[in-house]
Amino acid sequence: MARVAQSSITITDVKDGTKFKTVSLFKIDAPSVAPTGLGFNTSTGAAANATVGWTVAAPTITGTQELYRAIRGILQLPGSSVWAVDTDNDWVIALASGVRGEEGAQGDEGAQGAQGLQGEEGAQGLQGLQGGIGLQGAQGDVGAQGLQGLQGGIGLQGAQGLQGLQGGIGLQGAQGGIGLQGAQGGIGLQGAQGLQGLQGGIGLQGAQGEQGVVGAAGATIAFGTTGTAPPTDAVKKSTIEALKSPAVAGDVFWHVQTDRSFRYSGSGTTFVEYERLTKPQSAGSIKMDGDNNRIDILDGTTLRVRIGNLS
Repeated sequence: MARVAQSSITITDVKDGTKFKTVSLFKIDAPSVAPTGLGFNTSTGAAANATVGWTVAAPTITGTQELYRAIRGILQLPGSSVWAVDTDNDWVIALASGVRGEEGAQGDEGAQGAQGLQGEEGAQGLQGLQGGIGLQGAQGDVGAQGLQGLQGGIGLQGAQGLQGLQGGIGLQGAQGGIGLQGAQGGIGLQGAQGLQGLQGGIGLQGAQGEQGVVGAAGATIAFGTTGTAPPTDAVKKSTIEALKSPAVAGDVFWHVQTDRSFRYSGSGTTFVEYERLTKPQSAGSIKMDGDNNRIDILDGTTLRVRIGNLS
């Protein structure tokens, strides 16, 4: 008769509180593949049946059949109530030695053995460390006065005395004769540089220069306010040239009713329309839906993003 394998022991890491345990599944004959799926209950950590014939209960084997066991490690992180796969421990498949039988009854207590012989005397222990210095004793009584000592030897010679005071100034001697004229002295050193002079006054203002060449006219924007559709390219160009002639590349015609803008290429009557936000087209667009307070981004006619009112 098959029996369910005993639950493995849960081990808790004392450093961070992570819990570890193993689960076992069984299958008859050599397995072609390892169990697929978790193979355990994520709430309790108990083993659970997996696919391709792996079961919690070890089936009874007959004849030449062989029983295999698959073991894997699972863990529960600190603060979590869910058991998960330990990625460092995948399924390990091995030939099982058979289902473990029930634990037998405890045997009778054996008789007390005879007392052993007394052991030999142990070797003398090492000498203990020297004790610390004891407290200082109380001061003793004053002893009796000793006998007078012998007369000391002659002392060392004293230090030299202080220097006497300086004598008074003697009388001035008679004036000597005029000495010979000395040689001419060398040229003296160059004097320091004089101070910088005051800054001169501001000069007269120069004459006004000639006027530069007039620059080319900037781009012109002409407005079209009639019609439900933009006019022809020829009309666009003539509208621009009514403001500035000739029309140049970069000039713009803006049809107000349809809010469409066209840039002149500078050649013939060719205009290129500017890209703009519009209603959905076959290639996709951005739809500004003011009536419903939202912006839609479409891929073709498929809505991809909606901003604002989502209803």
